[in-house]
Amino acid sequence: LYPIRRVIRIISESMHLDDNIILVNSVVKTLSEDGKKLDMVTGVCNGQEREILFEANALEGVSEGDIIYPIRQRGDGVWKSAKLIFDYSERSLTTANPSAEFTADIRFCSGKVIAKGDDFFSISIVDTTGEESLEHYSTERFKYALYDANGGKNQKVSVATADDILDAKNYTSGACFVVVHTRRGDSKSVVIYKD
Repeated sequence: LYPIRRVIRIISESMHLDDNIILVNSVVKTLSEDGKKLDMVTGVCNGQEREILFEANALEGVSEGDIIYPIRQRGDGVWKSAKLIFDYSERSLTTANPSAEFTADIRFCSGKVIAKGDDFFSISIVDTTGEESLEHYSTERFKYALYDANGGKNQKVSVATADDILDAKNYTSGACFVVVHTRRGDSKSVVIYKD
């Protein structure tokens, strides 16, 4: 059975494709008030815990820990589809790493946090050819989300802060893996993975 939910605008019109990514906590089937099948994702988006509605079967193959971004919102607030950005089961971006030049409209990169200070963090990125590079980011202006593999049931995905980042310099066995999202060089989101 599908739970009946009232379809509301969970994300406002100010949400743009290139501004918000979603760290997925769960994907469930649901129904609108008029009985139409929908998918609903719960997770963290733009620094807040959210429930976001998609057309039925738009989220096939998406699971806990994945990162997606929604594509094409309908007039009733339901999203038509989503693009998988990071596949948690593979621990990799679905694009090149990094996905584009630093000043690109939308850019993603992922890597292990090797150093962290009060106002910065540095990550080691290994591209598709195996070449390693370092990138450094200010901790300011990012929205943070956390996936903690050791969290209890329904406690793995949460809103986070820069303080949740653990680096290899100070936490050799517990350094975090992160996915960094920027837009034209501006800070957008960091998803922190603690395994």
